[in-house]
Amino acid sequence: MQLANVQIFAGSTCMLSISHEVNRIGEVLWASKSTRRVLGYNREDLVKTNVSRIMPSVISRYHNDILLNWRNKGAEDRINRFK
Repeated sequence: MQLANVQIFAGSTCMLSISHEVNRIGEVLWASKSTRRVLGYNREDLVKTNVSRIMPSVISRYHNDILLNWRNKGAEDRINRFK
């Protein structure tokens, strides 16, 4: 089976991927070139640092706890709230 080469996001889309592993929670794994350009970071300065680095402190101080809570309770907990 051959998969089509489909570009889902435009080249100018700002995206990043973060870890949800407990010992690496919030660590930036990958950031698009557009994200790095907009934020003013090169790959070495952004990847392997915590995503909270690019957030206002009022959010960043709680962000890892929010991620851990989401990781521990999972999406099922969120879905059950709406049933």
